[in-house]
Amino acid sequence: MSANEDIDGEVAAVPARKPARELRGTELEWSTVSMPSDDKEARSHKVKKKCMLCGAVYTGGPFNIRIHLDPNIKPRVIRACAPERELLKEWHREVVAELRARSRAAKALADAEEAKRLRREHGSTALAAPPSAFQAVDPATVAMAWMKLIVKKALPLDLVDDKLFREAVALTAKYARLRRVAGPCALHRPW
Repeated sequence: MSANEDIDGEVAAVPARKPARELRGTELEWSTVSMPSDDKEARSHKVKKKCMLCGAVYTGGPFNIRIHLDPNIKPRVIRACAPERELLKEWHREVVAELRARSRAAKALADAEEAKRLRREHGSTALAAPPSAFQAVDPATVAMAWMKLIVKKALPLDLVDDKLFREAVALTAKYARLRRVAGPCALHRPW
């Protein structure tokens, strides 16, 4: 039996079809296989489907159909579709091009959503990367870092005006400066 013959040995006609770009959702994948019936149970992953392009018989849903249709998908669990007739080859190219375009669009959308999520979580309240030990830090950068922290944690804005807070910040800065000059071991004492 050749790839384009029906189960009874007759040459299969090219199925009536819409252009690939007009098929929505998984209609594109399902339009390339023939099933015993058109009900929901026939779309079960256990029911055998026959590729209308090359005649291969396999089980699975849209994911397996995409693996069969696109020869670039690796690893393979189903052999790649290889239509013999020119008209079927043309339809195969159209379907694969549409599947790849949808895949690229879905990946771009997922990347954009991930970028939005990261901006939402880390955007305006995110602190800059910590400066290296040899980088000079200007007072404006320090003030901005403290303001971002205060706003993000909903601390009172008059906290920075408090004498004890300013003393704690000054002592921390002084300790850090001494630690950088003397080294980490020289100043390490138990509290």
